[in-house]
Amino acid sequence: MELNPDDDRMTYRIVLSRQLARHRKNAKLSIRDLAAQLCFPYGYLGRVERGEQLPSENLARAMDTFFGVPSLFADLLKAAEDAAIPDYGRMLLRKEKKAKRIQKMTSTIMPGLLQTEDYARELIRVGHGWDSEEQLEQWVTLRMRRKELFEREVPPQYWVLLDEAVLKRPIGGPDCMSRQLRHLLDMTQSVYNTVQVLPFTAGAHSVPGGSVTLMNLDDGTLIGYVEGPMVGEPVLTSDRLIKLSRKFDLARSKALPVDDSLSLIRRYLKECERDDRTTRGC
Repeated sequence: MELNPDDDRMTYRIVLSRQLARHRKNAKLSIRDLAAQLCFPYGYLGRVERGEQLPSENLARAMDTFFGVPSLFADLLKAAEDAAIPDYGRMLLRKEKKAKRIQKMTSTIMPGLLQTEDYARELIRVGHGWDSEEQLEQWVTLRMRRKELFEREVPPQYWVLLDEAVLKRPIGGPDCMSRQLRHLLDMTQSVYNTVQVLPFTAGAHSVPGGSVTLMNLDDGTLIGYVEGPMVGEPVLTSDRLIKLSRKFDLARSKALPVDDSLSLIRRYLKECERDDRTTRGC
């Protein structure tokens, strides 16, 4: 899912930076003085006030406490992060939080909800190499925050189909990929999560590129979502949902059984661990 860079509009990022400048000046503090009071680096705070960077959650909370403005900066931060997501993705993320069941098929990369920080960081770094390191870390944080739905008292039923290519592509190198595959196996320990692999031997299948998502919401509604490079589209009409569900079912019919899928994941994990030892000269 791509992210929108800020432009010259009155964005939440700009509102946040102006609120910081206004409160700092009202307190008759320089940026350096405020940085010392908050125990954050002077240069970091300056970039936030100039609108070049969003604050971390810790800094936003510290500013709220220091200026006595409960949740002002924390809420602006959340709004700015949400605004960084393109319109076609916001609906998905809002609905995802309330989903009772999520079915996902990906052909090239690990689904965002299953990504480790390092795996996500590598994908975002390559896809957004023009952004600053601070901005890249904010995108990583935003992606990791999506996983909070697994911490619900009753998590959603999460059924994932992975093309074998997802396991084969060594994102971030063998060490990063080893940790990603171990995390994937750990996630399958939950009774709420199911992972199946669509092997290369299955040949052609019904979802050859991008990703497909089907979600059952808490009100019983079914919605779909299809995504490719820099483009995504919700699927909401009954006719299109039936076709999308059919595509998903056809792909699932060619997938390995769960136990065989896990065995294949373990095989790739062993290969990554072997390659990692070779790389490190172990």
